[in-house]
Amino acid sequence: MLSFMYNFHYDGSPSRSAEPNLRPGTSINNIAPLTLTTARPPPLLFEAKVCSLAEMYSIPALKSHSLSRFSTLLDLHWHSSQLSPAILEVYESTPEHGTGLRSLLASKCMSNFSTLSKRDDCK
Repeated sequence: MLSFMYNFHYDGSPSRSAEPNLRPGTSINNIAPLTLTTARPPPLLFEAKVCSLAEMYSIPALKSHSLSRFSTLLDLHWHSSQLSPAILEVYESTPEHGTGLRSLLASKCMSNFSTLSKRDDCK
């Protein structure tokens, strides 16, 4: 999000986040070192999360940019295993009206209903 705020662009590359590596019985004075992870969600899910954050923090330019990227990725990945997690993210993290994500997903799913209805993860 910060990259977009300064550059009006982001590349979606993995970000590094620190997570404490705490073991049972570790005292406050003996905290294990931090480990860096580079895991990130699949592209379609990542863009759904970015768009959701843009909506949450009222950043219209980021919302528009991420919505455009989501639409492009949806055209590429509607048939993949990325679709179900993206649908869950969108419907759990966005308001019913106004984001555009739900409309994009509904339209894509309806136009491909016969194919998607045969998939176990879409039933």
